[in-house]
Amino acid sequence: MTTGKNFGSILGNNRSVYTDVGNIYNINVYGTENAEIEALKQRVDGLERLLLSKDEIIKTKDDIIKLLRKYVNKKL
Repeated sequence: MTTGKNFGSILGNNRSVYTDVGNIYNINVYGTENAEIEALKQRVDGLERLLLSKDEIIKTKDDIIKLLRKYVNKKL
């Protein structure tokens, strides 16, 4: 089921739907307007950058946890 607000063109000849459910984004595109396709490409690029930064944060936190575990194990 796809629900959400219509962010299509002003003239109404496009039926793009963007749904935000938690951290899941569902984007359906009906039409081939270049401006909208470019906007979607930019959104995908932005989400990929966001995921990469989140991956780096998680890796850093994992590294800190490993170091703290080593420290705690030495003290025991």
